[in-house]
Amino acid sequence: MGFFGLSSSEYTKRISTYNDGLLHEEEISRMQQVYGAKLRIGAGVGFAVHSGGLSLVSAAVSGRSLDVAKRKLEMIQDELRRRDIPLYENRKRAAFVGFVKTLPRMALDGGTGASQCVAPGQYYYGC
Repeated sequence: MGFFGLSSSEYTKRISTYNDGLLHEEEISRMQQVYGAKLRIGAGVGFAVHSGGLSLVSAAVSGRSLDVAKRKLEMIQDELRRRDIPLYENRKRAAFVGFVKTLPRMALDGGTGASQCVAPGQYYYGC
């Protein structure tokens, strides 16, 4: 496992050893990561013109993390269903927490364009 590879069998084997509480926490965490990655992708694409395309790198990395988070969430939910544990239903809260956790990274992505266009001591009026 790592950034470039996710072994489904290894991850399934690992989460099968988790207790119910930890598995439920992992489900919520992965759900927040999915929502956060979607927001980062949107911000990266939205700031592309402003940052001279630099934020597209962040959007690409976020796209990969979205794919991994979705796959892990699906495996976790399959394990929860196998154990007859109800899935997490409060998606609005997960989306809100995912958004709040993503704000600092979105600010960095958005700031890349302003940092390229403004010399020290100058005001930013756009590139």
